[in-house]
Amino acid sequence: MLKHFIDSNSRIYKFSSYLMDLFTLNLLFLISCLPIVTIGASTLALSRVTMKMVEGKLSFPTKTFLHEWKGNFLRGTIIEIILIIFGALLVVAIRLLPILPTISFIIVGVGILIALITFVVFCLFIFPYNARYENSLLGSFRVVFLVSSLNPKVTAGLLILIIAVVAIMSLDSFWLIFVSFFFFMIGFSTVSFCISHISLKLFTPYE
Repeated sequence: MLKHFIDSNSRIYKFSSYLMDLFTLNLLFLISCLPIVTIGASTLALSRVTMKMVEGKLSFPTKTFLHEWKGNFLRGTIIEIILIIFGALLVVAIRLLPILPTISFIIVGVGILIALITFVVFCLFIFPYNARYENSLLGSFRVVFLVSSLNPKVTAGLLILIIAVVAIMSLDSFWLIFVSFFFFMIGFSTVSFCISHISLKLFTPYE
């Protein structure tokens, strides 16, 4: 059994190496997010590193993360600001929705729902897209919107998964604690890895 842990070609060794890399990246991400204003830069750095992991090009997780964090700080921060503004406008619109007349409520409500879905899609894919491709910010958001629209099954599947996880966490305190612990240990890096994997398959056909 010990031989499988020592042999660098064994599945157990590779799996344990992946877990250690994910733990390290998750820790770096959490620490670098502590100032809050650096969440965008940290998310973009994490996406760039996990994208390299998906492509099999990652050698030094810590060094790569710090390098990407410094090199993409401005772009990541700008993306964060755009998403915050978008989210804030959605919150204001939702709060104002109840005061509208019935017909206006329905029409505006549908618009807000579409905007909310778009916001979630941007949060999911804008960072991994920028992790792999060079494009203007406006162009990046446009491509993410178009590609996610052209792949409704993938987009809908991710949205349903998010809703399911949130629902489970809301209904049972055990799952709330379990999911929170998971994200504290390897959750953010694992999700970033999975999204990077999905993004690679999603965007590659349109290169």
